[in-house]
Amino acid sequence: VTCASGSPSDIPSEVPSALPSVEPSMEPSDTISNDPSVVSSEVPSNLPTISPSKSPSIPPTMPPPPTMNPTFIPTTKRPTTTVSPTTKQKEEVETEAPTVTVQQKQPVPSLRPTCKNDQNFNLCIAVDMSGSICSNESGCIGCPSGTCRDEFVTQGTCCNNFAFVKGFASLMVQSLSNFPAEKTFSIVQFATEGQLISLMETNDEALSTIDQLYYTGGITNHAEAISECRRSLSASLAFQQSAIAAASDTTFVPPKNIMVLITDGKPTTPDDDPLGAAMKQARKAREENEVFIIPVFISPRYDSDALSFMRGLSSNDKVFDVVDFESLKTLKDRLLEEVSCSL
Repeated sequence: VTCASGSPSDIPSEVPSALPSVEPSMEPSDTISNDPSVVSSEVPSNLPTISPSKSPSIPPTMPPPPTMNPTFIPTTKRPTTTVSPTTKQKEEVETEAPTVTVQQKQPVPSLRPTCKNDQNFNLCIAVDMSGSICSNESGCIGCPSGTCRDEFVTQGTCCNNFAFVKGFASLMVQSLSNFPAEKTFSIVQFATEGQLISLMETNDEALSTIDQLYYTGGITNHAEAISECRRSLSASLAFQQSAIAAASDTTFVPPKNIMVLITDGKPTTPDDDPLGAAMKQARKAREENEVFIIPVFISPRYDSDALSFMRGLSSNDKVFDVVDFESLKTLKDRLLEEVSCSL
């Protein structure tokens, strides 16, 4: 009994006394400071003075970086690249737009405002069917294949050049039909001879006549072309005058007589004086029948002699010339103006 009571008392007294005294004193002081007397007197007094003085002083000085970010972004991107150039570009576009629009609208009117187009008129179109229209090598009589005939063109039209001539004549009839006036159309074809094909037709009838023109080939006779147009215009005028005379309550106002001569060169017949014969007929048409003659001349090269001859046929020294047959359609607006101003 005595040994049992003595041995437990000796072992616990040495072990607990040595371990707890060293361990608690080392660990709590560094980590948690559990002893109130030590922690409250030394630790609190040192920590507040060090932490507040350094930590607060650094954060207030660090926040300026947020202020640098907003000031940096707007000043480099918004004012210099986005705002200023966009405003200038818009101002430039707004100032340039009206000038472009005005320039595009200026060429729209095809007829001069000072020219009237409400006067009645009779128009004769003389269409050249000579061999030079479809070939430079032969007279193209009968449109022989190989020398005159083009592919994908009917036998009656023969070649692309004559197709362009027919297309241009149709274009003029269609365009002139829009004039607010009474008008008639006559069609004359010419080569070695001139022939009156139709007389006093409406625009629809004239379009059908032009479409059915059959290419003949041959040489060029301007004198008979002008003579046949004189005859058609005189007959039209006489018929109109008699019709008005039948209506006693109406005063006759003679319509204007106009001739459009479509050709690709100077005349080659009649043999004695082809140019003189054409000039004589043109003079008679202008003076005796008051015909306003408008030459349309197709020539791939500049020919001063031919142009001078065409001006001699013209009623006002004007010649409407192109360098190829396909360009005939570009004359439409100029010819409409010419007809309108001749009324």
